[in-house]
Amino acid sequence: MSAPSETVSANLRPARLSGALSVAVAFGALVSLGGGSTTAFAVEAVGLALLAVGVTVRRDRSRAAGDALVAVALAVVLGALALVWLDTRDLLVTAQTVPGMVGVLVLALGVIPARGRGSRRLVKVGSGLVLLSVFATAVVLKPPLQPLLVGTVAAVLAWDLGENAIGLGVQLGRRAETSRVELAHGLGSAAIGAGAVVAGKTVAGVGTPGFPLGVFALLLIGLVLLAGALHE
Repeated sequence: MSAPSETVSANLRPARLSGALSVAVAFGALVSLGGGSTTAFAVEAVGLALLAVGVTVRRDRSRAAGDALVAVALAVVLGALALVWLDTRDLLVTAQTVPGMVGVLVLALGVIPARGRGSRRLVKVGSGLVLLSVFATAVVLKPPLQPLLVGTVAAVLAWDLGENAIGLGVQLGRRAETSRVELAHGLGSAAIGAGAVVAGKTVAGVGTPGFPLGVFALLLIGLVLLAGALHE
């Protein structure tokens, strides 16, 4: 009886496409903000790839080899965090960038679980940390509005895609053919996000010069509520 139980458990893991897109979008949001260290971002990308490979090896081939790869992946990501400080020597930039880098890792752990069905809590925490980096960038670097809007939309989209990956895994199982459903959901959410960016730039253009923090906050609240409504 144990073999069928393991098969069912494996089938309920998060959907691959939405999970991968979730991590990629969150990482893209962080990189698009500027600042930080290009080298650190590249090293973290390598660490995330190793994490995905390690989890796959652990589940499907060798637990010991998979655990070793996961440990190496986590060490690589920690090294990437240290590189932010070593490359910039700027405490404010480090404080701005590191939360988002940690957030991408936490999000990845939520949608690429070594066991179980994934974690909605980790998806929310990871996406929230990426959003925290967006706000920190607004304060530290004071960039134009567009990268902040794009970063905000991408962080919310990453959360939505991560939730969708876990939901599809629980409802249909990973072996079900869900690519079209996942693409349709992702494209629909991306279209709404793109509309939000255009609307935000339009409203900002009507207002006073400079960074419209109030408009940005209202846009963020609207995006979160809209993404939550779409998910439900």
